[in-house]
Amino acid sequence: MAVLEKRLQKVASTPRNRNPRRMTLDQLLNKLRARLAALSADDITLELSDYLPNDERQGLETKIRVQLLLLCDALTEG
Repeated sequence: MAVLEKRLQKVASTPRNRNPRRMTLDQLLNKLRARLAALSADDITLELSDYLPNDERQGLETKIRVQLLLLCDALTEG
């Protein structure tokens, strides 16, 4: 956890992702949860269609969502 908190003190930001230079763990979790709430199967297709065939993308949105929510929960419990 200490490594993550240290890295959050110097966030690599680009114009595309518009992250602040520093971020607290709570800010990271809020941002991640907000992105998860907006995640759709179309997003998965757009980002991964060059890398994964259609049959491997089926259900991937749910798998990603579950695993990232578990990560958020684990980070919250710290």
